[in-house]
Amino acid sequence: MLIGLDIAQLSYENRVDKIILLSKDTDIKPAIKVARINGIHTVVACFDEYAAGIPKELKMHADTIRKKSFVEFSQTI
Repeated sequence: MLIGLDIAQLSYENRVDKIILLSKDTDIKPAIKVARINGIHTVVACFDEYAAGIPKELKMHADTIRKKSFVEFSQTI
């Protein structure tokens, strides 16, 4: 819930241009919707291995779905 409140506050105050979310939790959907309404570019990120499991509620409110393999991601750390 706190992440959702942070997303809403940041978008209402126009403090960010983009929000990247790495989660499949659909409880965050209202906050993503608020961000998009306020002109914030929303990205739902996921690992390729789990891309099919992104809930449609998140896909519907995301501007972009960003996929990356877990191996590729772990090599950049």
